[in-house]
Amino acid sequence: MKKYKLNKKKPALVPATKKSLPSYKNKDQSQNRSNFFPITLTQLASVLPLLIAIGAVPLVVLLNVESIPTEYQNYWMTSHVFDFFSYYKAQMVVFCAGFTIFNVAYRDARGNLQLNSNTIWLPLLIYLFFVLYSTFNSDHLQISLYGFFERYEGMWVLLSYAVLMIGAYILANDSTQVKLILAVWGGSLLVISSIGVFQMFGF
Repeated sequence: MKKYKLNKKKPALVPATKKSLPSYKNKDQSQNRSNFFPITLTQLASVLPLLIAIGAVPLVVLLNVESIPTEYQNYWMTSHVFDFFSYYKAQMVVFCAGFTIFNVAYRDARGNLQLNSNTIWLPLLIYLFFVLYSTFNSDHLQISLYGFFERYEGMWVLLSYAVLMIGAYILANDSTQVKLILAVWGGSLLVISSIGVFQMFGF
């Protein structure tokens, strides 16, 4: 006895063929791929700047040598600064913020961005207002923009912190992404803690 299915184009019954049957094999394979790698490349790319910021930035230790301008030498012990821990971290934070802005703009261009007006942004906007106000009313604009030696947290870095926070709120909207962020943060914390423990014992 022949099986029949309803043809959507014509209101008539036609015999069911082998091609018209659903392919459960392909569906199972896609589920297996999903279980093997539970996050898609799109989801990974969305939170990649956040992963770099919390996973790689704390581990950066590179030497940067800068000469101190004459007007600031009274505030420092030497004529040059040998910085290992701050300069390149600040550069990477600004890079991650730019990467986050690109991701948000890309999602908005594809129509995948959902922004809802929320009072949660009000404290952040107040903070950013005072950051800008204090920067452009400073007597030392260069330091306000880029920070002082061995502490390069000027206006650009503070704005980058805000961008990363907003990016985390907008882009990390899936439980898999949140778990990945926590895992990377935990791994970075473990490495830094291990370094501290070895230093305590003289290694």
